Amino acid sequence: MASDDKAGSDRSSLAPVAGLGDGTSFISAILAGMLLGHLVDRWLDTHPLVLLIGFGLGVYAGFVKLWNMSKRAEEESRAR
Repeated sequence: MASDDKAGSDRSSLAPVAGLGDGTSFISAILAGMLLGHLVDRWLDTHPLVLLIGFGLGVYAGFVKLWNMSKRAEEESRAR
């Protein structure tokens, strides 16, 4: 029984991190960067330069978002 209690507490400490696996915020950051880059490329007629820059910035923003979410989840689990 004691091992069941320990396994349950381990799973509850991982609950905040469970949302990190979906990747929707990561993908949406990349798509937003690419869309904005595409629109600027059409406006300035510089295709695909700004699109690629938007892709890079989107990837960076996605990783920053995931990093911040994981740090927040770690701090919350330590507080418990």
